[in-house]
Amino acid sequence: NNLGWLYLELGDLTKAEPLFREMRNICERTHGQGHPEYARCLNNLAVLYRSMGDIAKAKPLFIQAVDIRKKALGEENTEYATSLCNLAGLYASTGDFARAELLYVQARDVFGSVLGEDHPDYATSLNNLAVLYLAMGDYAMAGLCAAVRLSKGIVAEARLVYFSIADRPLRASGPEGVLIGRSLTDAEARRKACAAIGTIDIM
Repeated sequence: NNLGWLYLELGDLTKAEPLFREMRNICERTHGQGHPEYARCLNNLAVLYRSMGDIAKAKPLFIQAVDIRKKALGEENTEYATSLCNLAGLYASTGDFARAELLYVQARDVFGSVLGEDHPDYATSLNNLAVLYLAMGDYAMAGLCAAVRLSKGIVAEARLVYFSIADRPLRASGPEGVLIGRSLTDAEARRKACAAIGTIDIM
């Protein structure tokens, strides 16, 4: 599994695929299809297919991982919430913003209730929503999510750190713990948001 992730990070997807497929088969034989570990293996394979641009193969695997974690772990569980985020990212990358929003909101609520609103994972869920709303052109909601996130004083890893609301830069804390931001045109902001869709944390 670790070797598969290494190949994935190096961009050698053809070498990563058989390793992820074999790991899924091992998980199935060892744990069965209803086990959370099997869901993790499905999720990893789905991430690979999404990286390859094969949405048709990635989507059913993400959906199956969501269903398994829901049944095995319940809805008030962070692994379940992470699966919701992964599926939401896939929907967002294909322009299905309505479904993506529903899942991101549900995941945010789970992270908030289980971990508390001061936890970095809750902050990341707000970031996911902010990126989505920016891609949708809903700058008011994007700004609201980012403002709530900043009000928590949490530095969570964010792939998108550039927002522009009413021609003013909205500053966001990046991984380095510094405030960064600049003014962008609406077209550039939307382009960056769309490029960032789907690059959420994977677990």
